[in-house]
Amino acid sequence: MFKDQRFYHFRITIILLILFLISFVLAHLIQDSHLFGFTNSDGVKENLSFNSSNVLGLFGLTLFTSFFIHFNLSHFLQNIIFFGWFGVLTEKKLGRVNFLLLILSTHVITLLLMAVFIKGNHYFLGSSLGAVSLFSYYTYINKKWGLLAAGISVLILYPLLIGSDKFSIYSHGVSILIGLLISFSTQKFRRFKKS
Repeated sequence: MFKDQRFYHFRITIILLILFLISFVLAHLIQDSHLFGFTNSDGVKENLSFNSSNVLGLFGLTLFTSFFIHFNLSHFLQNIIFFGWFGVLTEKKLGRVNFLLLILSTHVITLLLMAVFIKGNHYFLGSSLGAVSLFSYYTYINKKWGLLAAGISVLILYPLLIGSDKFSIYSHGVSILIGLLISFSTQKFRRFKKS
């Protein structure tokens, strides 16, 4: 054990927020350059975002790279505020490993389900799927039903109001369900373990 514990207790949430910031700045600085074979016609954001008609783009890495890339400053700020707020609260309850498993598995599973069930050529980028699952997990575990209902309403209505495609709307809905399912199952497992 360390004598001074301050350096030991880092938060994965903070590290991810820093990675989001670095990714955002780099993607916007080099979006039209010739990096790693990307040409001016197909920028960094397009190549690193998840494309539902090309699931194995970049050998399947877009399932993960899409988590760190954001469309514009507004999209970036919305996601990091939401992710930061519920990330810190949820990471404390889940622990580091389970926290990472929750957000990354939600992101990947949701994208794969959307690619199977929503036909067409849809691009997805951003950390909102992980953030939404954190939100639904946190509100269910802490029995904040009003906040959960308001959040679901906003997460479904907001994309409709700004004209998002059905891929975005359905993917956020699936992420909510995954977060709720995981929180429900972890509570049931804890009760079973106690008895």
